[in-house]
Amino acid sequence: MILELGPVALHYEVAGSAVGALPVVLSHGVIESSVSWERVVPVLCRQHRVVVHDARGRGRSTGPDRPFGYAELVADVEALATHAGIDRLYHAGHSMGARVALEHALAHPARVAGIALVSGRATAPGEAGGQRLANLAQRVDREGPSWGVTLWARPGQPAYAQARAISAANPRSGTVRALEALVAMDDLLPELGKIHLPVLIVVGDGDASYVASAREMAEALPDATLRVLEGVGHFPNLECPELLGELLVAHAAECR
Repeated sequence: MILELGPVALHYEVAGSAVGALPVVLSHGVIESSVSWERVVPVLCRQHRVVVHDARGRGRSTGPDRPFGYAELVADVEALATHAGIDRLYHAGHSMGARVALEHALAHPARVAGIALVSGRATAPGEAGGQRLANLAQRVDREGPSWGVTLWARPGQPAYAQARAISAANPRSGTVRALEALVAMDDLLPELGKIHLPVLIVVGDGDASYVASAREMAEALPDATLRVLEGVGHFPNLECPELLGELLVAHAAECR
C-alpha cells in the first residue's frame, strides 16, 4: 500500500488483526528497508496488528532527492499512524529506526505507549564517526547502495549477506541522503529523561560501540529494560528474529 505525503510516496504493509493489543509500528535502519523485519513480523502478528513501512528514499518508498532529517522521518511515522487509524502504538526501531522511535516519542507522547530500541544510538557521531559516515555516503553515491552495509557488518558475519542484499535493493539517492542524515544528527541523550514510558533496549554483545550506547540510554531513560544478546551483532532482526519478536511481544504486553 502507498500513502501519498506530498512529494513522498510511503510504502507500507499491515499484517495481523489482533484486537485489544497495542498496534506495533516498525521502523528500519539506515541502509535497510521493511524487508529487514520480515522474519520478526510473523511473531508479532500472533498478538498484534503490525504496520511496517519503507522509510522515505528506501525500499519501495520514494521521495525527492534532497536532504532530510529526523523531523521528516518522525512526521512520516505520525502521518502513517493517523492514516492507519492508530490512537496508541508500540514503536520498535532498529538502528536509525531506533532514533526515529525516540524522537517520535518525544514529539508525540500521547501517541506512544512504549518503544523498543534495537541496536540504537542517541548520541551524535563524533568527528571521526561523522567522517566515516560521510565517506560511506560518497562511496554509496559512486559505487551503489550495497556498500552501505560496510560500517555495520563484515564478510563472514552471520547477517552480512542478508543485510548487503537488502541494502543493494534500495535506491542509491535515498541511501545517500539517509547516511547524510546520520552525519547531521545531534545529541539526543540529554532529552531522554523526558520519555516517561517503558523502553526496551536490545543490543548484540558483538556490537561493541552500540553496547556502550545502549548502556548510556538505559541510564538516561526513566523506565528502561536492557537486554544484551549473546553472540549477536548489529542485526538482531536478521540474526535472531524469533527471539527478538518474543522480546518485543513480552515488552509490549507491559505497555498501556
